[in-house]
Amino acid sequence: AGTGAWSPATAHAWRGAQPPTFGGTSIASRPWARASRRAESSSTSSSTAGASMPTTVAQRARMGLSPAAAANSTAGAAAVAAGIAASSPAAPGSIAQKSGAVGAALCQLRVYQDLSKFKLSVFVVSTAATGYALGSGERVDWREMGVVSVGTFLCSASANAFNQAFEKMNDGKMARTMRRPLPTGRCSRTHAVLFGVACGIGGDVVLKNQTKALT
Repeated sequence: AGTGAWSPATAHAWRGAQPPTFGGTSIASRPWARASRRAESSSTSSSTAGASMPTTVAQRARMGLSPAAAANSTAGAAAVAAGIAASSPAAPGSIAQKSGAVGAALCQLRVYQDLSKFKLSVFVVSTAATGYALGSGERVDWREMGVVSVGTFLCSASANAFNQAFEKMNDGKMARTMRRPLPTGRCSRTHAVLFGVACGIGGDVVLKNQTKALT
C-alpha cells in the first residue's frame, strides 16, 4: 500500500511481481488492475490512430474528406481544390490535354453539362414527357412532345445553374460537390448566372410559343 499515488505504471509493476492470491483469485485481477490494462490499451490505440490520420490536404481529398479549414473559409475550399488537382493528375488523352479550339470547346461543353446537371435535367424531362403522353389521350403529338421536352430541359438547366451560382461557397466545403465547375474554378459565378439566364429565357420562349397554355 505505500504513501505514493497509485498509477498504471505501478499497477503494471505490481502485477508483474506475481502477487499472492486470496480465495483462489489473483489480486492482479481486481478492478484497479483491469483499469490499468484499459488505460494502457487506450493509450496504444490513440497513438496508432493519430499516426494513421491523414495530415495533408491531398490525403484528405483522396479520402473524400473536407478539412476543417474548408468549413470556415474560402481559402480552405481553394486548398481542397488544389489538393484534388495535385492528387488527381489528368490522364493521357483526356480533354484537359487536348490542344486547340476543339479541346477548348469540349472543355466548355463539359462545364455546361455540369452546370445544367445533365442527368438530373434528363430525369425531369422524362417525367414531363410521361405526363404529356398520359394526358394526350389516344393520339400523341410527337412534335409538341419534343418541344415540351426541350423547353423543360432548358428550364431545368437554368434552375440548376442558378443553384450552383448561389451555393458556390457551400459546394466548396463538401466532398460530394467540391468538384463542380464553380468551386474548382472552371467557371466564374458571372458565367454561370449568364448561362442560367440564357437557358431560362430560351426554355420560357419555347414553351410559350410552341405549346398550348395548358401545357
